[in-house]
Amino acid sequence: TLAVFWKFIAFGHTMYAVVVVEEQLGLIPQAPEGWFPSDDRHARVVDNMVLLRPHLHRYNEGLKQGEMRLWNPSLFCGLPAYADPMLNPFYPPHLLLHATLPPDAAYEIDLMLHLFFSGVAMLALLRALGRSDLAATAGGMIWMLLGYNGLWFSTGILAGVSVFGPLALLALVRGLETRDRSRAALAGGAMGLAILGSHPQHALHFFLFTLAWLAFALVRNRADRRFIAGFAGVYGLIAVGVGLANVLTRLDTIAGGYRAPEFDAISLYSEPWELLSYLGGMVSGKVWYPGPALELEFTVYAGMGAFALAVVGAIRDPAARFTAIFAAFTLAAAFVRPLAELLLQIPLLSLSPPARWIYVAGFCL
Repeated sequence: TLAVFWKFIAFGHTMYAVVVVEEQLGLIPQAPEGWFPSDDRHARVVDNMVLLRPHLHRYNEGLKQGEMRLWNPSLFCGLPAYADPMLNPFYPPHLLLHATLPPDAAYEIDLMLHLFFSGVAMLALLRALGRSDLAATAGGMIWMLLGYNGLWFSTGILAGVSVFGPLALLALVRGLETRDRSRAALAGGAMGLAILGSHPQHALHFFLFTLAWLAFALVRNRADRRFIAGFAGVYGLIAVGVGLANVLTRLDTIAGGYRAPEFDAISLYSEPWELLSYLGGMVSGKVWYPGPALELEFTVYAGMGAFALAVVGAIRDPAARFTAIFAAFTLAAAFVRPLAELLLQIPLLSLSPPARWIYVAGFCL
């Protein structure tokens, strides 16, 4: 975390894509280029500058005046701020930080805390699953720095699920092991916070993954089916209940919005064979953005070392095979056009490109 944020701590540098605004205004870029300069640095995360920063400043100012400002009149002739999956206005850490700190400091400290605790959460989960300290540390580092977490980090759209997703699964694992129903409530609370603090589609995908985990446990443990079914019901109800503010506002934007899923099939799957090269990017482990803009939706950035370790783990450990099978499903959902087109016909799942199942594939790795 210090390696990523030391310039913010020492010099006040920011994760905002300032270079985008500098280029628009014709200014000389302030930040040094570094060892590996890129011609299109930050070009595909401009949302964090042109949308997120204005939202956060208005949100921050409103909280300090005792108001929850969910309408932004200064963007696009007026915009419901809660419709933007980067703002997540009901997420408790955002509320606390923006109510007490200036907006830019709150933004940076929020990212810094979530980067650190995403690693802690994954470390705790892997230790609970019986991994060694070395393996759990490696998994925590991979989760912090690679995959969608790294790709979209500066927008904060995955902050909640990066921390509370692993914690939700940790509580589910412990609850099933100990037959402790109170763990279902803890897991539901953690998943609810993941819903409140994340892009809704990624939170939905992760929620479905945890339900699949419980369904797998139900099939394997016939003697405990009644307990597991009740445990899953409590978990699901509390998760939805805690995350209800985000759920209701998202449904409101869906009802008042427009989306044509067929355009995903045209834009993302018009060249099915080209997707194989994007799949290769998952294994080779690119460290920054690929060339075509299309590819960023399909790349996990796992790296050969992480991918090899995951494969060996799935072969040697029967407990890891469920995640391996689910990862294979998510990759098929993202890369295989017929399956992607099928998912685009399912309500709620059709609200986002099937390529975004890649996030869960990264978690499984």
